[in-house]
Amino acid sequence: MDMMIRSKIQDLIEVFYHSPFKIFYINSTDGEKFSKPIGIFVSLGITTSMETLKNLRDIILQETSYKAEIAEITSKSQKGQYLNRVINLNPSQYLATPDNSIGRDESLKELDRILDKDKNFKDYSRLSELIKKLDETSGWENHGITKEPYQIFHKKINYRKDGNLEYRIGVYVI
Repeated sequence: MDMMIRSKIQDLIEVFYHSPFKIFYINSTDGEKFSKPIGIFVSLGITTSMETLKNLRDIILQETSYKAEIAEITSKSQKGQYLNRVINLNPSQYLATPDNSIGRDESLKELDRILDKDKNFKDYSRLSELIKKLDETSGWENHGITKEPYQIFHKKINYRKDGNLEYRIGVYVI
C-alpha cells in the first residue's frame, strides 16, 4: 500500500464529492496490533446517504483498477496513532433517534397543540415549514423532527462512538 493509491483516490473523490471527507489507512487486521497499511478507507460526511456511498464506490470501481466496497471500520487511539481495522463489509447505517424526536403523525399533533395551547405562531410556522419540507421530498423515511428546538435530523448516520472505539461507515479501497 503506497501513497499513490491514497492520492489517486483523493483526487477522484474530490471530482464527485464536494463536501469535506477524510481518508484513513487500514493499519490493523485484529484491532490490537499495527500492521503495514492494507487498504484505505474513505470517510464521508456523517449524514452522507448510502446511495452516495454506493455511487462513489462504483466510480472507484469504474475509474481505477482497485477493489472498493462499502465497509465499517473501528478506530482507536493507541500510542498516539489511530489503529483502524475493517470489521464489516456491506453494513447498514447506524440509526440515530434523539429522545425528543417526533415522526409525521406526532408532528401534526404538535402543530395542533401549538395552535390550541401555546399560540406561539413562530413555533407553529417553523414546525409547519419542516413538515412541508419532509412531505415534499419524501424525507420521512430517512429524517425526523426534533422538538425544542424544532429541526430536521437524519435517522441514518455513518459514525458512532462507543467508549474508546469510533465506528465509521464508508468506502474501503484495496
